[in-house]
Amino acid sequence: MKYPEGQQKDENREVYIRRISKLPILHPKTILCAVFQIRNQDALRYIEDCARLVFPKAFPPTDRNGFPLINPENISTKAFANWVVEENIFEAWLNLGQKVSPFAELFIELALGKTGNPTKHSAKTKANQGRWAESNKQKKSVRQIAKKLWQQNKKRTIKYVIWHNDTNKAAPNKAESTLRSWIKDLAPSNKPGRPKKK
Repeated sequence: MKYPEGQQKDENREVYIRRISKLPILHPKTILCAVFQIRNQDALRYIEDCARLVFPKAFPPTDRNGFPLINPENISTKAFANWVVEENIFEAWLNLGQKVSPFAELFIELALGKTGNPTKHSAKTKANQGRWAESNKQKKSVRQIAKKLWQQNKKRTIKYVIWHNDTNKAAPNKAESTLRSWIKDLAPSNKPGRPKKK
């Protein structure tokens, strides 16, 4: 990823907020755009002025056009989140006539490590959606078939289980290497090499 702080084309807003909240440092503008919805420049400048007292290198003085006089340094994500909570910045934001977005609250909670539970929010985990859903179902059924076959006879090889009709019905058109990676940890005798002749 060339620019990890930027929102990627395939990311929705919530996935983007979750991803950047895990980064240890961020550019001040990235944090402000993620936490505060910029509708009123005067309100945003007020927040920057407040933050300048605590993070002077991240929010350097600006000229009359709003451009920083020196390049701002990156800021610790967790330190910024702590500052927002300790100084009740959301309350000040509301008093400025602005609305606190749910993404702002999510960013602060995640940056502080207070929640990582996706069920609290509307996001679905990637494993349960999209192109991986069918593959995960196939993997689960192939693993169940492999367990059943090895319970019947522990001397069966991984190759036998991969080429079994039930396995091919459960996961058609899957590569042998894929099936092997799915079931190799279940094999009772996982010794490398050809089996000994009796």
